[in-house]
Amino acid sequence: MADTLILCLLLGTFAAFWIGLLNVIAVWAGWKELARRYPDDGSHEGQTFRFQSGAMNGLAKWSSPCNYGSCLNLRVCPAGLRIAVMFPFHFGHSPLFIPWSEFRQPTQKQVWHYFTFFEAVLGEPPFRRITLPSWIWDFQQEGAG
Repeated sequence: MADTLILCLLLGTFAAFWIGLLNVIAVWAGWKELARRYPDDGSHEGQTFRFQSGAMNGLAKWSSPCNYGSCLNLRVCPAGLRIAVMFPFHFGHSPLFIPWSEFRQPTQKQVWHYFTFFEAVLGEPPFRRITLPSWIWDFQQEGAG
């Protein structure tokens, strides 16, 4: 009985810590602010790409990026891009739907001479920088989705 209680307390403590940590990360990365500006209603059809990577950070020089390595589901739609974080990392990260018109100043960025990303500023006035695989932008530019 005591062992079961201890196990339940440990699991509950871990779950509370995990959910709290992911909510802190969501605030720090600016995900919560993006979710308020770009909520997803789930009505957009398009091609979904799972296990993708990306990063978000503020526009200030001192802001450091928050990386989402291989835990994003990206859905390329004619109207915009749906971004969702996969389970078990999705706590505190509501799905986003960002219209293509909100991606400003897209530039290509190369990391380690191998990985190519596109980086864009979101919003008007600009408030957040996002980095995603470059083929997402190319895919959208080709009119696919």
